[in-house]
Amino acid sequence: MNAVAWIVIAGLSLWPFGDKNDDADVKTIESLDRQKPALVEKDNPDASGQSAIRNYREFLRLYPDAPELRAEAMRRLADLQLEAGEERMIEGDLAMSQGIEYRDAVHLYESLLKQNPTAPNNDRILYQLARAYENTNQTEKALTTLDQLVNRYPDSPMVIEAQFRRGEILFVAKRYYPAQRAYAGVVAGDGESRYYEQSLYKLGWSMFKQGEYEEGLDAFFELLDRRLVDRNGELISTDFMTRPERELIDDTFRVSSISVSYLEGPATLDRRMAGDTPPVYAYRLYQGLGDLYLEKERYQDAAESYRSFAVNRPMHELAPSMRSRVIETYKAGDFPSLVLLAKQEFVDEYDVDSAYWTRYEWQSRIEVTGLLQEHLDDLATHYHAVSQDSEEPEPYTLAADYYRRLIRAFPDDPAAAEANFLLAEVLFESGEYADSAIEYERAAYFYPMSPHAAEAAYAAVLAYQAHEPSLEGQARADWHLMGIDSALRFAGRFPGHPESLPVQTQAAEALYELGELQGALAAAQPVLGDPDAPDELKRVAWTVDGHSNFDLNNYLAAEVAYVKVRDLTPADHPGLPDLEERIASSIYKQGEIERAAGDMEMAVMHFARVGEMAPGSKIVVTADYDAAAALLAMEDWHRAAPALEDFRRKYPDHESITDIGRSLAQTYEKSGQGLAAATEYRRIADDETEPADVRREALWHTAELLESHAAVDDAAEAWQEFIKRHPSPIDDSMQLREKLVSYHAGRGDDKERVSWLQAIVAADAAAGESRSDYSRTVAAKASLNLAQPKLRSFVGIKLKIPLKNSLAMKKKSMERALAAYVAAADYGIADVTTEATFQIAEIYHQLSRDLMDSERPKELSAEEIEQYDILLEEQAFPFEEQAIEIHQANTERAASGFYNEWVRASFEELAKLSPARYAKAEISEDYINTM
Repeated sequence: MNAVAWIVIAGLSLWPFGDKNDDADVKTIESLDRQKPALVEKDNPDASGQSAIRNYREFLRLYPDAPELRAEAMRRLADLQLEAGEERMIEGDLAMSQGIEYRDAVHLYESLLKQNPTAPNNDRILYQLARAYENTNQTEKALTTLDQLVNRYPDSPMVIEAQFRRGEILFVAKRYYPAQRAYAGVVAGDGESRYYEQSLYKLGWSMFKQGEYEEGLDAFFELLDRRLVDRNGELISTDFMTRPERELIDDTFRVSSISVSYLEGPATLDRRMAGDTPPVYAYRLYQGLGDLYLEKERYQDAAESYRSFAVNRPMHELAPSMRSRVIETYKAGDFPSLVLLAKQEFVDEYDVDSAYWTRYEWQSRIEVTGLLQEHLDDLATHYHAVSQDSEEPEPYTLAADYYRRLIRAFPDDPAAAEANFLLAEVLFESGEYADSAIEYERAAYFYPMSPHAAEAAYAAVLAYQAHEPSLEGQARADWHLMGIDSALRFAGRFPGHPESLPVQTQAAEALYELGELQGALAAAQPVLGDPDAPDELKRVAWTVDGHSNFDLNNYLAAEVAYVKVRDLTPADHPGLPDLEERIASSIYKQGEIERAAGDMEMAVMHFARVGEMAPGSKIVVTADYDAAAALLAMEDWHRAAPALEDFRRKYPDHESITDIGRSLAQTYEKSGQGLAAATEYRRIADDETEPADVRREALWHTAELLESHAAVDDAAEAWQEFIKRHPSPIDDSMQLREKLVSYHAGRGDDKERVSWLQAIVAADAAAGESRSDYSRTVAAKASLNLAQPKLRSFVGIKLKIPLKNSLAMKKKSMERALAAYVAAADYGIADVTTEATFQIAEIYHQLSRDLMDSERPKELSAEEIEQYDILLEEQAFPFEEQAIEIHQANTERAASGFYNEWVRASFEELAKLSPARYAKAEISEDYINTM
């Protein structure tokens, strides 16, 4: 059915405001109940339509002077007349429907408008009048009446339908521009209007008729959006629509396709469908456009329309179908080159690893995978055939590519084995040996039931060999390894082949050369396990086994293998010395492993075995050394010492001979042989090749060991040597000088004792900024010791007649003693200073006493003696006073918190010298002791 005709017929029933169930009418009728005469309501189910008409006519006859009621009754009567006419039209009595009912209705509506030109409900009357005009085919009057309604009552609820009716009349009259405006008036209103979608449709057609195709598409697409897209943006199926609804949709797509064909074709759709969310029905637009072109035998345009959708919406579920339409369209148009190109595009877009399959399950799209397989096979076969007659590389390349893709997409298909073998053949024929090797292997082993398996397996080995010369460096090494794998696979799968065992042996050798140790071991085993294998092959295999195990740290297995090789090697073979080194290394490495694991006993055993199993090896020296070192680590001192001594005797020029000396020193010391250890340490101390700090520590420890083992004289010599070699740091050498002072004191050698005391003082004085508290303390004490002989000398001088001579001698001695004690006090060491201060005070006190105890002249009388004593007292008193002052200075240290025996001694002397003044000395001393 023509869509325009359908709209005209359907429109006869789209006049809702005259509906029998109009609530507004009911309300109006109800308002009549308050008037004097009672009228029969329209909706009264007991009154028929004709009865109501008679009643209203009777009312008008009886009440000529009730204008308001008459107006309402006239309107109701006109409505009933109009409805009666429409009912006749529905029943098919078209002649009667255009008779008296419509004429009466028109007359009544016109009278109402004339009598009440400003009545508020005239929009309704105009609407009904237009309805009556249209039903009687008075379309111009209907249009004029609708124009009045729209212009005079723009806010009327009937404007939307009035505009729609105007559009319908104008469209039928082919007045497309005013029809467009009328429909646009409906579309500009309420989107929920029952006329909205019909107006969209007719608006699009109005524009189409005027050649405004782009604008018309806007209306058509909006209609499609409303009818085909649900609230969730999903496509609404047309399966559940009525036939007229489906026809409306189909016609909308059809006219849209025609419009697009008048514009830029698929480019127009591409532009309008651009964006992140094109309409879900877009495929129908492209399909419809393509179908339209196809009807007109515009094959390339049709194909491009289908293709445009697939290109723009590659992930759409119907995109593959569209691409198939492209192929079929080119076939229909007899464009073989374009068919080939379209198939290429299809397989590119829907190949197994394409983006399409990130959205769809491979198994769920059988129709797509079926087409993919068909097109891949067609393309591969085509280009393989072309390559046979072409010297160009491209056909080979394309054929190989499509074979690969066919295999990758359908690996389990029965035809995959044949395709794989053909792929390998194509690659080999084109000189692509690397790829052909891989594909031959696949054809041989991936499809075990293939009749080409053995042929392909051997061809793979040949292909690897053919490609290898073209490579260099690491690439060649890697490829060589792959070739070895292929050879091993070939030998393993086809063991009856005459070249199987030699290939196996060569592969084992090659694997070892490439550092593939586990692979080399595995490859050697079939040869070693074959009792019929020639000795030369076994010797090579055992060599590979030994080398591989050695490099894998399997040293026991390596030793066994190397011994086997030696047994199979002729005595005059030039490789025997190297083989002996291999045996020695294998045994030595076992010792290293045991040592690392902490099993030193086993390590010693293995190190000792090196010399037994391979006496000519260069490793024997290292093994002997490590055996001794392991004994040291075990602290097996009694076994370590002889081992070290033996090593030093056998290898006196060994680079580690110095370490041997150190180890011996430690060993002797740990085993209780202190003097022997001291000898080794002294040897280290005297070795000028040793670092200075090592020599210093060794000499110090030498002295310690000698001293601890009562070799005092040797210790003293070591002390002196240490002081000579290592005068700094000052504290260490000062400590040894103290020992030497004690040593010589013990021997009664006072001269040497004094000499070392003087050396202590001199060393401290010479140290400068290196002086320490310790060195100053030791020097201060040495100064005290050096002052003692001077004190004894002073005390030993007696004052005799002539007093002048002896006094002069005593004063000189006194000055020497005082100078010595002052020097000691000047160190500022509290213990030394207080002692020196006490002794200085006592020197003055001693001189005072000695003066009073001096020899008296014998020739003096008693009176002269008395006067002589007075003179002596006068001479002695200042010295006693000075002694008191010095003692007082010593005791004042107690007030600052320092108190020792010499401070106490000064307190005691003061109590004797000045008892009255120091009567509380005992109390003070107790207090100080408490402090």
